[in-house]
Amino acid sequence: MSDCCQIKSKEQVLKQKKMLWVVLVLNAIMFVVEVGAGLLANSSALLADSLDMLGDALVYGLSIWALKKTVLWQGRVSKVKGVIMSLLALGVILNSFLKIFLPHEPSGFIMLSISILALMVNFLCFYLVYQHREDGVNLRSAWICSRNDLLVNTAVLIGGVFVILTSSYWPDIILGILIGGYVLKSSLEVLTDAQREMIKHKKCD
Repeated sequence: MSDCCQIKSKEQVLKQKKMLWVVLVLNAIMFVVEVGAGLLANSSALLADSLDMLGDALVYGLSIWALKKTVLWQGRVSKVKGVIMSLLALGVILNSFLKIFLPHEPSGFIMLSISILALMVNFLCFYLVYQHREDGVNLRSAWICSRNDLLVNTAVLIGGVFVILTSSYWPDIILGILIGGYVLKSSLEVLTDAQREMIKHKKCD
């Protein structure tokens, strides 16, 4: 078997697996918290972020499964992650556009408080995954998801402030569309990276 097809050592896999389980559980918990808060606050931005959390939990789960696989298989799994991210992003954008025709002012205070909590959780996740961002396409796609979370949470926090200051639903709708667009862009980045690795290591099948 060539070097490109070799599977990582058990110690390295175990270390990465523990890290991924931690961030998976944190994202799953925050998904439940944010989807509840998003419905309560009637916030597109919070619901968008909750779906992003769910997508990330699925991505981390796939990352755990792919740890012991070859680079080619990790590329295939990363393509699945990219598709999941794309579908979630399109759903968020659609939901935000629907809010234009069915407007309801969201609760800026709930948006602000939940986004602060989510930001703290995602900063921890980002710190953990950042240390493994160069460990191949599998962990690199997980890092991109974590990076997205930090930026998205910051946007939701800012949106909460603007909703409070303006007493308008427009900041929430605009943020929902922007968040969906950014996640969609990142999903294309993951898909491109995965395709490049699959072509590079196609002999590892």
